[in-house]
Amino acid sequence: MNCPHDKRRLSLNDRHAFTRRECRKCGGMLLDEAFLRHSLSRTNATGTLGQPDLGKLPESRVACPRDRLPMRALLHAGIEIDICPQCRSVWLDRSEYEKIVAIGEMKKRDQAASYASRYTDPDFNFAHFNLVDLADVIGDFVRGSPPDQA
Repeated sequence: MNCPHDKRRLSLNDRHAFTRRECRKCGGMLLDEAFLRHSLSRTNATGTLGQPDLGKLPESRVACPRDRLPMRALLHAGIEIDICPQCRSVWLDRSEYEKIVAIGEMKKRDQAASYASRYTDPDFNFAHFNLVDLADVIGDFVRGSPPDQA
């Protein structure tokens, strides 16, 4: 598979909870269907599962590296997430990934502060943002939840 932007071969990285392929030049990444499934596995504030109709989203300028079909663009909080309606892979440009990580880290800091205010556990360690956290934030985006109401 090749990067949709610079056509370089994507390198496989499966050290995390989800398989991802990365472009070493532009920093973009392709996340597999399991990632999107996890993103949508949590219920939203109303208790309903968010299942977007990808066909209703506007066509992205990115072709899916896996099957070469036009991806769909989900725009939320100024961040575009490209989702393939066929294989349900997710493409994130490096800048999109960095914005999502910033939102996720802020969310985790808030959770850690809340935890610390309730408990005095000297062994509590704030975990770094990871792909599971990324999936949770993207799931909120897909369901339309504001980033600060995850």
